[in-house]
Amino acid sequence: MPNATPSPTRMIRQVLEARMAELRTELRAAQGMGELTQAEQGSNDTKDLAERLQHEEIGEVQQKRVLAELAANEAALRHLDAGTYGICIDCGTAIGQPRLQLLPAALRCAACQRTHEQHGA
Repeated sequence: MPNATPSPTRMIRQVLEARMAELRTELRAAQGMGELTQAEQGSNDTKDLAERLQHEEIGEVQQKRVLAELAANEAALRHLDAGTYGICIDCGTAIGQPRLQLLPAALRCAACQRTHEQHGA
């Protein structure tokens, strides 16, 4: 009888792909925030204009966040395919399992991620 339990690699892939599907849905929603309705297009009210600009700004911020997370998930899948998943891209050490369970798309160990963030990257 074949083993019905998926391999760890398959489970990681499923988690990453499921998150990517969620992110694509979020991206479509964020892109929709910047689209004007017919009523908004004809409005000259300052309050309406300010609200529309705020929605556009929020949509742009969400799009950037989602695109960055999508890129990280895609990179994690490439590392999974290459057999280097779970290895820090900066120092080459193993990324701790607790970190990978919390952030399956993590490309850096916690120490290297802190350094990366401190340098504004």
